[in-house]
Amino acid sequence: MPKAFINRRDEAYYIKSKLTKTGKVSYYMTKVPDDTCLGRVPEGCEVFEKPDSGVCFIRKIKPSLFNAADIKIIENELRQNESLAGFRLDVHGNLIKIYTAERSFGTDEPSILDGLFKMLQAGEAERFRRYEERMRLEVRGTPQVRMFKVMRYCYRGSIDDWIDIGRGQDLALLAAETLPHLGKESYYELFYWG
Repeated sequence: MPKAFINRRDEAYYIKSKLTKTGKVSYYMTKVPDDTCLGRVPEGCEVFEKPDSGVCFIRKIKPSLFNAADIKIIENELRQNESLAGFRLDVHGNLIKIYTAERSFGTDEPSILDGLFKMLQAGEAERFRRYEERMRLEVRGTPQVRMFKVMRYCYRGSIDDWIDIGRGQDLALLAAETLPHLGKESYYELFYWG
């Protein structure tokens, strides 16, 4: 019996395998189940749902220098940010991608969509929410000595790339200095001059 993976939009995905030209096994996700779909996630792999689109795919698990305490620090800081309607984290290898669903800019009044989301049940609101990748955290070093780097996307036409906005060994301090800017105009003023 194929195992179904349900994304936040209530769509079912199934795992299939195929042989590559070199004879190796490759895995992929499909929405159309059949007898060849797998009943489990292959060892060393994980099912991942893209926060921006909700599309599920399978990828290899990458070990990381981020630990559960690091994730908790980031999540706690993001939960305190009232400018965000929601967030999702993608922890893969030595990179954490932060996807946010932001409230309206430049006004104290809630947007029409915020009102609609409040009328919907919490689970239903999540189906329609749009997430965008806004920040990245990278870790380098060893488990004993780690260096963190925080990046944001720069939307200037001459750059259009990720730029550093903070570096250091204290993740809690970096999170407190940068994450509260998500969903605010001050986000666009963040630069690292180190």
